[in-house]
Amino acid sequence: MLPNSPTQLDETRPLSVLRLRAVKERTGLSQSGIYARMSKGEFPRSIPLGGKAIGWRSDEITTWIEAQTAKRDAKSIARPVGSGGIP
Repeated sequence: MLPNSPTQLDETRPLSVLRLRAVKERTGLSQSGIYARMSKGEFPRSIPLGGKAIGWRSDEITTWIEAQTAKRDAKSIARPVGSGGIP
């Protein structure tokens, strides 16, 4: 599941809608990777923009990126350097 998604607008981050190309660039994920994670509830859901256009809230993408970084950092703390794995 996703970490707590913001329900209130964080005034320190300007809110914008990102189209697929920008989401792919910001996350490093492919289109199929984005949709696969969305279907598992592991990535923010897209929002309809009208017609066939969709986008993603920039704050939700930022929160997802921060959560991925936190997961990485938690793993490197839990596994000391030299334990046989790459930190």
